[in-house]
Amino acid sequence: MSDPPITERLYALLPLFIRQRDADNGQPLRALLAIMETQFQRVEDDIAGLYDNWFIETCAPWVIPYIADLLDVPGLNTFPGGGSPTQAFN
Repeated sequence: MSDPPITERLYALLPLFIRQRDADNGQPLRALLAIMETQFQRVEDDIAGLYDNWFIETCAPWVIPYIADLLDVPGLNTFPGGGSPTQAFN
């Protein structure tokens, strides 16, 4: 069995009788889920980016001072204007 196209993932999760009833009514549910799929893809992409920021090798440059502050690495946690990321929230 092959995977459904990316734009049809949510629709493919529905039971067959609902998809058949939707097809009989002109597929308004399919159109709605296609719109929702674009937002779902944006959330997935954001989660993937956040996962990359967990590791120093793959993180964005703005994350390095935060990781350095968590690990208490001197010299890497400097910010413009001084201080550390945790001091900004205190």
